[in-house]
Amino acid sequence: MNIIKTGLKNVMVFGTGAAGRVAEVEIAGKTGTVQLAKKEFELDTQGFFACYAPADEPRIAMVVFLDKASGPEATVIAGRIVRKIFLQEEQKPVEFPSGGEPYIGEEERENVETP
Repeated sequence: MNIIKTGLKNVMVFGTGAAGRVAEVEIAGKTGTVQLAKKEFELDTQGFFACYAPADEPRIAMVVFLDKASGPEATVIAGRIVRKIFLQEEQKPVEFPSGGEPYIGEEERENVETP
């Protein structure tokens, strides 16, 4: 397991995840790019980045998935999200650009405590 964790950390330092690094929070993750076979075989790509942070004591995990993009492009977005979450004051809630709240499925909703 340590080999896998080290590899995921190294993606952010030496690999395709470097563009999404956050100096204050170590991220571990993996990029990916897939091709779509469209009508007449025009191929577009979709990029994703699956990660968790902080790398040694994870508090969040996420996947960023972008249409018509690459894995490294998704990494940049993930880095911005991690920076937004971890560099706020402890008591300040995360503000989402849409003004909404993160999606919580019905099963998880039952277990969420509300003040």
